Amino acid sequence: MVRNTINFVIRIIKNDKSYQLAPTLSLIDLMSISFIRIIHLIRGFLFQLISLMRPKFIFMATGIKILHRRKLSVAGTLTVGRNVTIDCLSLEGVKFGSNVNIPDGSYIRCTGVISALGKGLTVGNNTGFGHYTFINAQGGVVIGNDVIIGSNVKILAENHKFDNLEVPIRLQGVSRQGITIDSNVWIGANVTILDGVHIHSGSVIGAGSVVTTSIPENSVAVGVPCKVIKKRVELND
Repeated sequence: MVRNTINFVIRIIKNDKSYQLAPTLSLIDLMSISFIRIIHLIRGFLFQLISLMRPKFIFMATGIKILHRRKLSVAGTLTVGRNVTIDCLSLEGVKFGSNVNIPDGSYIRCTGVISALGKGLTVGNNTGFGHYTFINAQGGVVIGNDVIIGSNVKILAENHKFDNLEVPIRLQGVSRQGITIDSNVWIGANVTILDGVHIHSGSVIGAGSVVTTSIPENSVAVGVPCKVIKKRVELND
């Protein structure tokens, strides 16, 4: 009875009628997890109350820093792990869809220096980040729906200019093109994605890759620099 009730509640929160708890999960473990999640939900409710936000299912662990929270928009369920920093200061702010997961140790910032505000970050529905994700969204980062992002991934939407040999690099300014990651993309652990990249829908980026150029849809790409090695349809041949 308890298991069925918890499963039912999770389906409502995640808006996923097919969600099913693992049958091997013990009742003691399930109750322990549920207790922690309730505490996180209370923290999320208090955050929304203080921030004058419209109530959503927001789960917040400890050690979270959300800066310039008036620039934060949440469409639905959001889970934020321990020691996460989200600095929303930017022209367009940070916009999360529904059922977004940002786990422990992640860092998101949209502006590096206040002399030139960044553009911001937009994340679609059912997208999950890995632990210790780092996002620099100065040039704008757009991530679609149903995206899987592994641990220690770096998304860097800004580059320093360095063409002039007579001027220190730090004084030459920056370029900002933005990064787009379409829906239904899987990005492996320890991947670095540089400014100007567009990863098209259905693509898979292998662990440890450095993505410097755009990736066509339904591609499997790996390496430093990252290159397409096959199309996903070929996997069925």
